[in-house]
Amino acid sequence: MSKEKGEREHNADAQESVTNDTAGKSGIREGFTRDRVLLAIQIALIAMLSYFLGTSFTSLFHGASASIGALWCAITGIAVLNVTRQATWKEGIRQLRGTLIGVIVGGLYLSFFPFSAVGMGISVGITVLLCGIFGISDTTKFAATSVVMVMVISYSNPDLSPFLNSVLRFCEACIGAGIAMVISFFSPKAQNAA
Repeated sequence: MSKEKGEREHNADAQESVTNDTAGKSGIREGFTRDRVLLAIQIALIAMLSYFLGTSFTSLFHGASASIGALWCAITGIAVLNVTRQATWKEGIRQLRGTLIGVIVGGLYLSFFPFSAVGMGISVGITVLLCGIFGISDTTKFAATSVVMVMVISYSNPDLSPFLNSVLRFCEACIGAGIAMVISFFSPKAQNAA
């Protein structure tokens, strides 16, 4: 088993332990452990800041897709947040690599062809293969999701150029990941990552 895969499994186990940290307790108290409350605050802050910054940033360039940009920021930030600071930073880099491949493939497709469900499926397939070729198969899901985001937003906003759409989606992912990375400094397990 690779070191990175082992770390991801350890992080998933640790996240599950935070999720199940109150197994066996009864009543309303089970959801209010210190770690659970801190996690809730972190995710709430990521969602709020992502929405605000994503909307503000994207509306500078394309107001019609600003709310979707905010959604993309929040999805990325929440997906990146992990139990430790170190794990959050690794996940952030991993997610951004996948996002970069996905927005490039989606943008290139739309530069030559109009949106179609078949074209989107082919683009997703190519993205998955590229992740494997580049040795970053662990980014496949976010890469594929990025293709879908770029293509569906272009379909909904035909006035938005594929290049600008791709750049905005990547920047929004960077904003969301960056917010999660900063918030990870307040992780209940931060001492494990130092």
